[in-house]
Amino acid sequence: MIAAPHGRIAALELPPLPPGRAEGAVRYALEDQLAEGADDSHIVASPQAADGTLRVAIVASAWMNAFIEGSRGCDITWDRAVLETDLAEPSADQWRWCATSVDAAGFVRTGSGATIAVGPARDGSVPAELALALSRADPAKPRSVRADAEGADPAFLNRARSETGVEFTAGVPWRWPQASASAYARAIDLLSGRYGPQPRAPAVAMTRVLRPALLIAGIALALHITATIGQWGWLRWQAVTADRELGALARAAVPEFAEGKTADSASVALARRERELKHRAGLAARDDVVPLLARSAPVLGTLPRG
Repeated sequence: MIAAPHGRIAALELPPLPPGRAEGAVRYALEDQLAEGADDSHIVASPQAADGTLRVAIVASAWMNAFIEGSRGCDITWDRAVLETDLAEPSADQWRWCATSVDAAGFVRTGSGATIAVGPARDGSVPAELALALSRADPAKPRSVRADAEGADPAFLNRARSETGVEFTAGVPWRWPQASASAYARAIDLLSGRYGPQPRAPAVAMTRVLRPALLIAGIALALHITATIGQWGWLRWQAVTADRELGALARAAVPEFAEGKTADSASVALARRERELKHRAGLAARDDVVPLLARSAPVLGTLPRG
């Protein structure tokens, strides 16, 4: 709901126009009524009636731009946007002065459906904008003006009738949430044109986009698994070959191993055989105490005394 000060409704009477030419004709007809110019105003027209009349909602383009950008910044998408002034249903022979009270600014909905922004009543007199509009309304001066504002007591209404020469009646203080469902339905939606829903880009199937990458990743994974299995098989074959050669060497060098008299493995049997042969030759084996102490002496020498 866009508050009354931010926009207004204009009423036009044009010859029947095809839909494609209505916007251009409306902008041309409003050129002398727009202070900011047609190019600086967001203009949306209602469907044209059979008698050629139509309503036009007008909001400054700068305000609409700020509204749309602010909504996007808050991640809000609106289904509709209508003017508050468009919810006050007009009457052919009566104007409606709508405000929360006579001392507050409001608007007037004329019999044709157009709106006029008015200020507050001052010193008990009707707003100057309303008095001026009534003085210029001949021959379309309304039969009466309904004051939908708090404070429109009989004394105020009598004073207004004396000032303007038009009958003033009391209505209900204006509250736009209390507007009828039909008023909401016929209100002009401002979210049209460049401010309307933008066509979304066609959705792209992610599977189709990622298919080449997935295919390449699958091939790479298959090659990696194949290479890993191949490398494992090669290392396994080398280990089996080495065990076979080590066993053959142990059977040739260690009689007990060849005859099956020891449960040691080939590597243990060969190590024991090497130690026995070195001892027979008067040499020290690698796992004798003295060589082990010699190898550990440099490390033990760095420890503190004691």
